[in-house]
Amino acid sequence: MIDTRPPAKLRTDYKWAKIIAGFFIVLALVLTSCGTAAPTPATPTTPAAPVTPNAPAAPVEEKAQQKAVTAPSQTPKHGGTFTYQSGDPTGFDVVFSQRTQTAHLTNSLLLGGDWAKGPAGTGETNWEFGIVGQVSLYSGDLAERWESPQPDTIIFHLRKGVRWQNKPPVNGREFTADDVVYTLNRIYIQDREFVVNGAYTDDNALARSIKALDKYTVEIKIVPERFGNMLNWMGSWTFILPHEVYEKYGDMKDWRHALGTGPFMLTDYVPGSSTTFVKNPDYFENDALHPENQLPYLDSVRWLNIPDKSTEQAAFRTGKLDRITGVSWEDQALFLQQRPQLKYKEKLNSAQMPGGRQDKKELPFKDIRVRQALNMAVDKQRILDHYYGGRGVLFAQPVPPTPEHSKLFTPLEEQPKAVQELFTYNPDKARQLLKEAGYPDGFKTEIITTADNIDFLAIVRDDLLKVGVDMIIKPLERGAYNNQWKNLTFNEMMTVGAYQWNYANSMATFVPGSDNPTFFNWDRSHERVNEAYKIVPANVGINEALWQKTLKELYPYILEQASMIWMPAYYSYTMWWPWVGNYHGELNVGYSVPSRFLQYIWIDGDLKKAMGY
Repeated sequence: MIDTRPPAKLRTDYKWAKIIAGFFIVLALVLTSCGTAAPTPATPTTPAAPVTPNAPAAPVEEKAQQKAVTAPSQTPKHGGTFTYQSGDPTGFDVVFSQRTQTAHLTNSLLLGGDWAKGPAGTGETNWEFGIVGQVSLYSGDLAERWESPQPDTIIFHLRKGVRWQNKPPVNGREFTADDVVYTLNRIYIQDREFVVNGAYTDDNALARSIKALDKYTVEIKIVPERFGNMLNWMGSWTFILPHEVYEKYGDMKDWRHALGTGPFMLTDYVPGSSTTFVKNPDYFENDALHPENQLPYLDSVRWLNIPDKSTEQAAFRTGKLDRITGVSWEDQALFLQQRPQLKYKEKLNSAQMPGGRQDKKELPFKDIRVRQALNMAVDKQRILDHYYGGRGVLFAQPVPPTPEHSKLFTPLEEQPKAVQELFTYNPDKARQLLKEAGYPDGFKTEIITTADNIDFLAIVRDDLLKVGVDMIIKPLERGAYNNQWKNLTFNEMMTVGAYQWNYANSMATFVPGSDNPTFFNWDRSHERVNEAYKIVPANVGINEALWQKTLKELYPYILEQASMIWMPAYYSYTMWWPWVGNYHGELNVGYSVPSRFLQYIWIDGDLKKAMGY
């Protein structure tokens, strides 16, 4: 029997015991992982021009603790090791494992997020959610620029003088268009290993042909309506690979064979313990804001595999980690009480939103009145004020009020009345709507979720009981939950996050055939959505104003359909020590490229020592 009482506002009863235990665990963990000396930096090269022109906007304000004892120098300096928590890599070969985290450091893309447009520069993005389809936020990575002379053609003009990392069997040779052709043909035409698990068939392909026009120019023939999708893939996960590694070893699955043109080289991997990278002395990029400086600034990067949260927090508190992410509002307050000099940045996170299957006619969720009633029955403001301690925003759907989403977001007070009602606690109207839908006494249902959502759903259940809806909470182990989600075998309800936030331009949550068709447009009956889907992907990278206007005008309709119980968005916190220079809380510099901030930051060793660490 699940306890339906709301959880306490502060959940810190046993934190100190976990902290003390975690401290001793992390000491052992750190001792098992050794660092690697960094090579000497090479001569700086001239930075390439950005792919698209800059469009200045108001800077994003960085939240910092006012009682910081010393301000870190923002004069760039080379050196230091940046250490943070990360699990074991899921693989080392992007051909066979799309989510290859190490490739973000060792390999390069054709396009990358423009660091100069983030908090370190103009501030038109905070680089938390990626480019969200805004191709104007791209700059060149391996490509200096790109053009589209015809709707079915993209031409990439590559940087000259880029060299592969000086490791066998490639041994530092020059990067050319043939490397791009080899990689793209293998991923998109020959093997199609990772691209949506082979979902791109001949009838649903991104690329028709890929060829080199000369040593530094690549032409891709594409499906015109997937123009934006192709640009996004060129800026995420399509890391360019050296053919010599595959010719000699067959693949790059062994970490010792990992090799690219990226800012860092993978030099050590201890399963279950650590992953170590050192700077690539031949890296091609200079700092756009300090063009006299070659990147990266850091000597090395270390990932420590710390699966236990309390141990990770102990490692951060004692300076063994330089940064920590996903910190709750309770833990953030505790950190600042103990270490007031820490810096931090808020990040909006979407609550797991309950929703019911609309494809089963025997279930009540097919009726829009039921779905709207469930929204009005939940006191969302109370959840925000008490469960999240007021740390969040009431209205953040389908996209949140962040710099990345500013051209897509419409405030609640400017939404239609029907949308505003869904965020107003009104149990009387909820009962009336249920009665009109044929459920005067409510109904009984079940919802599957994971253990970390039980307390949250208990509050939702308590509200729903007041209008006669008995939602039985059925917690599942993560693997079983994911299996029922992916295969759509759950019976009635489940919780789902807001995938729209990171991939607004792909309309990932709301179109048939997406990763999350569970609650919306199951029967493809929403013609407004289907029409918008024809416009949006075809205009990403071509007509940014049109696709953004299309989405912004569509969102009120999507909200009114109440396909989920729309929930408040809560803040978590990224926190770091003052000795981390040039860092402002960036998480995702590009389309979907975490860790791509690492070449721009440095460790102020003098400050760290002065602070006693």
